[in-house]
Amino acid sequence: MSIDDKGRLTVPSSFRKILGEDIVVRWSQADQTVEIFSPEGWDNFFNHIMSLPFLDSRASYIRAMVGSEAFNVSIDKQGRVLIPTEFKEKAGIQGGQAIVTGAMDRVKVWSPETWAAAKLKWETEDFIHDVGSK
Repeated sequence: MSIDDKGRLTVPSSFRKILGEDIVVRWSQADQTVEIFSPEGWDNFFNHIMSLPFLDSRASYIRAMVGSEAFNVSIDKQGRVLIPTEFKEKAGIQGGQAIVTGAMDRVKVWSPETWAAAKLKWETEDFIHDVGSK
């Protein structure tokens, strides 16, 4: 996929059907991606973050950081969404090239390099065993 000079990403039609028109875009520090949520997906994510212990200073910090890097936006009539310049820079998306993938409850936008590293990690580590045994 490509991101035009104005920072707009054309969301694949299969994802637009799931996401709807009004979405939330956020920066994900965990995997260096831009995440796109449907309203329902964002509500689920938001509720999980809000369920963290209220008086725990780390949880408070997480709420502040997640909240500061999430924006309500709309997909335009051409199926494009504006990706903030800061998010593109943090994700390492240069030259307008990006990889767009589904991620169960959200859509992720990756730089080609970050996506290649994530795929290599997936192919060489035993996530299913490690996570499934907990």
